[in-house]
Amino acid sequence: IELGARRVDLSRRPALRRVLAALVDARLASPGRPCTVAELLTVGWPGERMSPESGAARVYMSIRRLRTLELSPILRTVDAGYLLDPAAPLARARS
Repeated sequence: IELGARRVDLSRRPALRRVLAALVDARLASPGRPCTVAELLTVGWPGERMSPESGAARVYMSIRRLRTLELSPILRTVDAGYLLDPAAPLARARS
């Protein structure tokens, strides 16, 4: 991912990459709609079985890690889940 002039490599962090992709997809498709913990768990760890508490902990840790990657100014927490600030400029780069 690119954050301003800084490039962050998430190739060795597939779950984190999938969680961020879900947040970006939701932001582009429906700005202001949060992703729930359950949605992020499903996309971040597809097919894995775990207790609800373990799953929620994984999502919370992923959100915390994304914030440390300088997404803190645009990564919002609301009652229903997490979203990227609808007012922040965002575009998906072409591969």
